Amino acid sequence: MHLETPISARSIYISSNYALTDDINFSSDIGYSEREATRQIAGYPYQSAADGIVLSGDSHFNPVGEDVSFTRRGWEVPRVTDSNQDTLRFTAALEGSFEIADRYFDWDIGGVYSKSSSLQVSNGDFYKPAIEAATGPSFLNSSGQVQCGTEASPISTAECTAWNPLAGFGAGSVENSLADPNVQAFLYPTLNYRGETKTTMYFANISGLITELPAGGLTFALGAEHREETGQYTPDALAQLGESTTLASGPTGGEYDVTEAYGELNIPILSDVVGAKSLSINLATRYSDYSTFGDTTNSKVGIEWRPVDDLLVRSTWSEGFRASTINDLYGGSSQTFTTGFIDPCDSVYGTAAGSARCLQDVPADYRQLQQGFVPSTGPASQTPVPFNSGSNEFLQPEESVSKTIGFVYNPSYIENLDIILDWWSIKITDTVVSDTPNDILKDCYIGGDESRCAMFSRDANNSIVNDLTYGTRNAGFTETSGIDLALAYAFETEFGDFRTTMDSTYLLKYDSKSSNEASAKVESDVGHEDVFRVRSSVGLNWSYGDFSANWGIRYFSSMREDCYFDDRCSNPDFQREWTNGAVTPKNKVGSTTFNDLQVSYNTPWESTLSVGANNVFDKQGPLMYSGPSSAYSYYGGFDIGRLLYFRYTQSF
Repeated sequence: MHLETPISARSIYISSNYALTDDINFSSDIGYSEREATRQIAGYPYQSAADGIVLSGDSHFNPVGEDVSFTRRGWEVPRVTDSNQDTLRFTAALEGSFEIADRYFDWDIGGVYSKSSSLQVSNGDFYKPAIEAATGPSFLNSSGQVQCGTEASPISTAECTAWNPLAGFGAGSVENSLADPNVQAFLYPTLNYRGETKTTMYFANISGLITELPAGGLTFALGAEHREETGQYTPDALAQLGESTTLASGPTGGEYDVTEAYGELNIPILSDVVGAKSLSINLATRYSDYSTFGDTTNSKVGIEWRPVDDLLVRSTWSEGFRASTINDLYGGSSQTFTTGFIDPCDSVYGTAAGSARCLQDVPADYRQLQQGFVPSTGPASQTPVPFNSGSNEFLQPEESVSKTIGFVYNPSYIENLDIILDWWSIKITDTVVSDTPNDILKDCYIGGDESRCAMFSRDANNSIVNDLTYGTRNAGFTETSGIDLALAYAFETEFGDFRTTMDSTYLLKYDSKSSNEASAKVESDVGHEDVFRVRSSVGLNWSYGDFSANWGIRYFSSMREDCYFDDRCSNPDFQREWTNGAVTPKNKVGSTTFNDLQVSYNTPWESTLSVGANNVFDKQGPLMYSGPSSAYSYYGGFDIGRLLYFRYTQSF
């Protein structure tokens, strides 16, 4: 499997500006980009019992002479997906200014068109009817070759190639094994998937001075916008029919439009008086009318107060919302064998094993089954049956309230020193979240949320979860707050000019509720997986003539993760209110720091040469079984090895 996905990208961007008159300009931008990527994962783990297919008792390769089910990973042919995405974006606008009664106004009007097309070509999934034919009756013909069918009713080699699923496994290109090119050509089709999204937008804006007040100019901005979004996705015909092991998915598409209008007012209150070098209030509101869910109005109030020249105090309160994307609403659905699935009721690894709620659904000795329908050998495994995942056309927008207060301090007695400190708080309700099977079962068996228990069913014979549908949904809320601190200081020496910077965020709270049910518990995630308590970056820049260098440090505080192995758990007895008394062992890993270096030279011909290295010391972050933000046992936001680069920039 690929740990890093090979990607190549090409893009071109052209910006133009033409003065039609002294007061009116025409501007236009056009950009085109093309991205190609290849993703490879392991060969498909085929389980014939899941499709009702057997190795026929009349197959030449069957050693027992009766129909048998088989499990065979197609390791000889990994699943490879080549993706190509083309994006075209074009904007055109008229912009200008005019004067009325000694007051100046700026305006613009224009439009945007954007289109993105994608093509995915996939190889490495089996064609199920071909498997059924290839493992059906076969015989050794007069040429010494194994042929599909029977001696009395043979099937031509042009229509069928016999397959021995019991052969191969490292023995090389054994005839009729999965390493046989003829078998591969018969069993593996090439699948094509196409998608397209379009955005069309028209806008108009005007801003200017209303009147002069004692403390300064009363200014405004008004604008309107209309936007149309469309999208469609067409999977390969075999995927639509469910005849490929790529799992079933159907074509989908949808569209919506939104019309918006906004207004903003900047009101100066005080200027150059005792206790207020300046004081101003900013008011803004935006009205949005969506064809999908209706209309909404969101407003903002901001205050800036400068009591003395060196200090600026600022605060904001604002409402916000995020409408669902075309993919969220109309992305369609598909089957998937979920990896990393955790059943809390598993009698060996389950964190809720033996609980009253689990015993309602499973026997006391219940074991979670993995691929091959065998007991799971670890706390997380791939499901032996597929679940359904997809979009949700009934999604409502997220809504939020944000609050900030802070200051900017530039002390006059210390030249070139900047200090910025802000406290912020954000609460998002009706959160649009990408649900997961693990979250559903955790909320059911650990959180006690019966509405989540109703989202899946279990097999009557072996008690495994055999029917579960998940996707995006509006659920509960997320509330977070923290403190941002930024410092910058510059000084000159005979050896060059230096500038130091530091930006840090300290997370005070990250609480979430995964359901709208009143009984659902509020969970605190600060320090859990990729919700870091502290993130910080420090930079030191040096410049001397045409030469410059920069050293950067990126710091991530420690993390904790769910833990299932006694010798790996630093806190094996972890429990909180939201676990309803259940012990959910955790393991804590230490902090991680990465260092970056870049050296640059400005040439006499108006260009810049730069060489550098990200993660210059080749630091590796801690391995984590939960693999936060990643499909692997490594945090997806950490560097993977050392990255060396060379950059050339030419100005014209």
